[in-house]
Amino acid sequence: MALKSLDVHADTCLAADWRKQMHLFWGSAWLRNGYLSGRLLSDPGQWQLGATQGLFKEESVKSSRLLFLLALVTVWATSLVFAAPSTIITSIRVVDTSCYYTAGNAPCSIGPGMKIYINGSNFGKVTGVVTFCNCAPATIKDWSATRVTVIVNSVAPIASLQLQNGSGGFSNSIPYNPLGPVITSIVVGSCTYIPDWTSNLCKIAPGTQFTIYGSYFGPSTGGGTVVTCSDCGNATATINSWNPNWLANPSPYYNQIDATATQAICGSTIAVFADSIWSNYIPYTAC
Repeated sequence: MALKSLDVHADTCLAADWRKQMHLFWGSAWLRNGYLSGRLLSDPGQWQLGATQGLFKEESVKSSRLLFLLALVTVWATSLVFAAPSTIITSIRVVDTSCYYTAGNAPCSIGPGMKIYINGSNFGKVTGVVTFCNCAPATIKDWSATRVTVIVNSVAPIASLQLQNGSGGFSNSIPYNPLGPVITSIVVGSCTYIPDWTSNLCKIAPGTQFTIYGSYFGPSTGGGTVVTCSDCGNATATINSWNPNWLANPSPYYNQIDATATQAICGSTIAVFADSIWSNYIPYTAC
C-alpha cells in the first residue's frame, strides 16, 4: 500500500471490518521510491473521532545502510470510533416534589404523570428512550447531550430509571420508589364517597356507572383495570374512559376513571390495578 503524503485519511484506507485492516497502520513505515508505506506506531485504542497524532518511522531501502527517520503525521479517523464515551446519569430531579437524587442520596418517589429532569453526560443529540420499568417508556419533552426532560407514564416495583441514547447505548440505572394508584374519592350518581371522611357508602350494582378520582393512574396504555368484587373472582369493571385528558395535560394528580360495574357484592371494595401495583381499597354497598 502506498501513500503519497504524510496526511493519511483512515476512511479511505480501511474496509468495513477495521480489525482486519488495522495492521496497515500498526508497526513501522518505509519510504520506497518517494512513497510512504507501512503501518502506524500509535495505539489504535487511543484513537478518537477527529484528528489524532501518530508516529511514523521511515526506513530507506534505496541504499545498503538503514536510515531511520521520525515524522509526525495527522490521522483523520473520520470513520472510526473505538471507545465511545459512556452515557452516564449523574442526578435526577422530580419537579413535582422537588426531590433531588444523586449517588449516596435516598431514592426519590416517582409516579405516573411526574416531570423528571435527568442530568448527566453523553446523552447524544439524537433523541433516545427513557424507561422506568419493563413497561411504557416515558414521554420525552426535551433532549440534549447533558439534560433530558420526561413525563413518567409507568412505574413498577423493583425497577429503575435508565436512559438509552439515540445510538443504542445504555446509561447506568437510577433507583426510585414507585408510587402506585391512589383513590381519593368515588362518585356514583349524586353520592360521593371520600375515604376516611365520608360515613355513608355509595350503592353499586351490576350495570352501575361510577367515577374514580385519584392520583398516579397513568395513561390508558398502562393496561390498568378496575376491580369491583375481590370476593367474586376479582371481577373487572368495564372501562369507559381512563384519564381522558392525559395526552393534553398529563398529571400525577386529579386523575379520573369512568367505569361500569359488571359484578357487585355487599361488603366488597373497589380498587385500581395499574402497572402491577394495587391502589387502596374503597368500600361500597350493594345491599
